Amino acid sequence: MKLIIDTRSNEKTIIALVVDGKRMEESLQTNHTHSQAVLPLIEKIITQQHISLSDITYIEVPVDTGSYTGRRVGAAIAQTLGTLLSISVNGKQAGSSIEILYDTDKW
Repeated sequence: MKLIIDTRSNEKTIIALVVDGKRMEESLQTNHTHSQAVLPLIEKIITQQHISLSDITYIEVPVDTGSYTGRRVGAAIAQTLGTLLSISVNGKQAGSSIEILYDTDKW
């Protein structure tokens, strides 16, 4: 079961859960307040699917383009959850750093 945390947009936070190839998504207009929205959205989607955090086996966080601060928020939350759950984030072992690319930042 894969959790996707997408905080690249300044206006919208997207949390998705992929179960057996099926994607379920929750999003919220956040207007630069990703840090306040991510965990409640994760809680909402796992509650709706009747699962717990421990059922998640992989976390993906897009960090290639978009708001630099938004990408950092998503990466920090993903790395924290990956470490706490002992699961990989973006294909890296739990506790490993996620590289956020600077040269593609449009700001």
